[in-house]
Amino acid sequence: MIDGVLLERQPALALRAAGRDGTGPVSARELLIGTNADEAALYTVPGGAISSMAPRTLAAIAARRSARPEALLAHYRARLPDAGPGEWATRLMTDLYLAGSRALATAHSTLPGTRTFAYTFAWRSTAFDGRLGACHCVELPFVFNRTDLPALYGAHALLGPGLPDRGIADLAARTHAAWVAFATHGDPGWQPYDTDQQATMHLDHTWHLHHGTPQARPPQEDRHDLVPHQRAFEPW
Repeated sequence: MIDGVLLERQPALALRAAGRDGTGPVSARELLIGTNADEAALYTVPGGAISSMAPRTLAAIAARRSARPEALLAHYRARLPDAGPGEWATRLMTDLYLAGSRALATAHSTLPGTRTFAYTFAWRSTAFDGRLGACHCVELPFVFNRTDLPALYGAHALLGPGLPDRGIADLAARTHAAWVAFATHGDPGWQPYDTDQQATMHLDHTWHLHHGTPQARPPQEDRHDLVPHQRAFEPW
């Protein structure tokens, strides 16, 4: 969160300035950065807002995140014509997570002497009748290889009902190994991100490397790095 004390401006803008000045980053020569496919579901699903959100709340969310809130909402209404305010808000906030992550990856990758690795975590939790999906923080049990913890399972628990199966255990082991490799050697095991190919590893039961700009994104003028006043990572 940009608070003017610990963080004075959007990190991607700070890295861009470092690149223009020719100084480069002081540290973090290697960066592993990514988002989950349904980030904002953590904020809208457990309390029911995804189904019950009032239009005025959606309007307030858009106004906090864009200089052109009506145009932004029109984009999501056209893109998801059968959805409602809670679903539009969930997608909007998720896309802004993605835009901020992508802006930082782009800014870091253009600095000399750096390597940037991007990912999308797409494994979807079955909690809340499957609506929680690949929400914010759902990747953490996989990163730390602790999908064996009983507290993670249940109809309203992070990973959903049932017991851990071999597929979950295999994904956890592979994800953990990639994070350990990055922490140890600065390389998680896939192609680095750059502005030309924009290589991004898609993490699910199967992994594949995606190239190019993600399809799910807000309009150009409303992306997280281009609107200084927005606070994309705050729930309403």
